[in-house]
Amino acid sequence: MSYVYIIDIDADMLTIMTWDEVGTPTARGTSLTRALGTESLPLDDFAPVFTLSESLIPGDVLPQVSYRGRLDIDFGMPTPMNEIQEQLLTDFVFTWRFYIDNPLTWNYGSPAFRLLSIAILRLASWDFEVSGAGGDDVQLPLHYTYVPQWKYPKNDQFWFHGFFVSHFPDLTSDSMKRDAVSRVRNYLHETHPRRRGGVRLILISPCHVAFAELNGNQFSVGDNLPLLTSSSAFQCAPGARALLRVLTSNCWKPSQTNREQWQFCSPPEILQSFMDHLSPWDAVAFAQASFVAEEYYYKSVPQLGGIRVRQFRLSIPCCGNRARLEEDGINCAVCYAWYHFQCIGVGLESRPSSKSFVCRRCTEAKAEKDKPSNAFASDHGGINRAAQGQRRTGCQILDGGDARRLELRISEFRDLSGWHNWRLRSTAVPAIKIDGVVLFNGAFSGLAYGLEDGPAVEDGV
Repeated sequence: MSYVYIIDIDADMLTIMTWDEVGTPTARGTSLTRALGTESLPLDDFAPVFTLSESLIPGDVLPQVSYRGRLDIDFGMPTPMNEIQEQLLTDFVFTWRFYIDNPLTWNYGSPAFRLLSIAILRLASWDFEVSGAGGDDVQLPLHYTYVPQWKYPKNDQFWFHGFFVSHFPDLTSDSMKRDAVSRVRNYLHETHPRRRGGVRLILISPCHVAFAELNGNQFSVGDNLPLLTSSSAFQCAPGARALLRVLTSNCWKPSQTNREQWQFCSPPEILQSFMDHLSPWDAVAFAQASFVAEEYYYKSVPQLGGIRVRQFRLSIPCCGNRARLEEDGINCAVCYAWYHFQCIGVGLESRPSSKSFVCRRCTEAKAEKDKPSNAFASDHGGINRAAQGQRRTGCQILDGGDARRLELRISEFRDLSGWHNWRLRSTAVPAIKIDGVVLFNGAFSGLAYGLEDGPAVEDGV
């Protein structure tokens, strides 16, 4: 197809969708009234469709909130759970890239935005179920005709794990973030008129995520962080990485130590034994019973009993080794990945601060900001282009003492035990077996995994 014309009478919009030579979609729109009132309307007069969604912002809000200052959050060091979460998030983007790359589905006014956004939030908060070995009901491979079945909030504003989440069309300017916070203030005033105390906000647009604190009519807000980029199928964008650390640590949550009821000082080995022997649902209940247990819960890998992360390939890209990170590590101020000083060749006398250090990958991406391969680009079709010809690399784990890889399954189960072709027999073709499936309240998330034999890695990770 060369062109697809979409007429939306209710929204007074005419949208034209085109594809370039590599199949990248582009959607441009204009007022339907304007189109009907002219005999000639050049395509260049159409605006990118995502800019038109600003008209969806409610205009009736309370007086504007006042800016109190910049919000700084120390997102902390990566945990084993965070490493697996980064693997899940990149696999999720890869699996559903045909939705995310489409400008008509991944935009503020589309239900697909809410549907995929809640999935990202659930993966970032470890709010999902992992089934045992069983892929009988899994339909693979997924393609554009497959419709996700999990439930999602129909409203653009909702509570989630103690935070208030607000979807917004655009967060690129300070005034837009102020409008987003004002809309939250309006909503809370109408639904919780007697509420006292501050609220911690997660603002999400199709391109960015920002964190803010609202106290009365005053607010503080952090920087815009890219939520999805062209390279999100292989490395977490800064916003996604910050989101999972906020939701699975105490780096930004209000202190609750004064409410701790459990007075026993259990050593880590005892807590680990508890987690290993509890069922997934009981592990969640155990974590909610005590703030000490909750903190340890997020530092372990619950629901995946017997599995240890052996390579922090995504969160510590310099060497993947978690050892000595506390005393000999630094995080990039742009992407929040961690590096060892020794790996990046920085001596004791010239060590930079975490607020000024920018890793080599981010430095190169900034220098090439106009190229499609830029790590911070989020152009439509960029994820699919970046994924072409790339081999996916699973998460290296230790499963019951054996070095394995947790790999995404993208095709259905094949039983190769009965094949007799001598040519195939001469090659090492593994059976595609599904060992676990990620579910959202029983609905298939699109993520199915298998365990493959992997290379041994050094101790001390």
